Amino acid sequence: MGFASLNPTYPAQPNLPDSTQPTRLSTRNDEKEIPQLKELKPTPPINTIIQSVCNEFGCNEDQVKTRGRKDNKARAIAMYLARDLSGVSCKDIGAFFDGISGAAITMKYNQMNAELMRNKKLRDKIATLKKQLLKI
Repeated sequence: MGFASLNPTYPAQPNLPDSTQPTRLSTRNDEKEIPQLKELKPTPPINTIIQSVCNEFGCNEDQVKTRGRKDNKARAIAMYLARDLSGVSCKDIGAFFDGISGAAITMKYNQMNAELMRNKKLRDKIATLKKQLLKI
């Protein structure tokens, strides 16, 4: 019995999926055991995220991008989704949102996480936005 009979034959590798199309693993949460899972998830661009948030909240992109207004929920949600879905660094996200620091993006993300734990209506709205952006 030779080595050829011991080694299974593997089919040719299929084409890699488009990064915007959901894959079976893209619906799973990030896990330490599968570090490549982030690479398989679709990553919508920040412009697309902002456009979806604007459509959901009935505002324009300038209101979301520029800073200065207190309690701008659409801006906070856009920052949260950009950090969560886009795969872009916090520093670059901050530059996109009128030059705020990466630490401010992280703080806003943590504030939104805390609010999502308390507010079911907001959690449902963000889940809807994520489904639209990831096309799940």
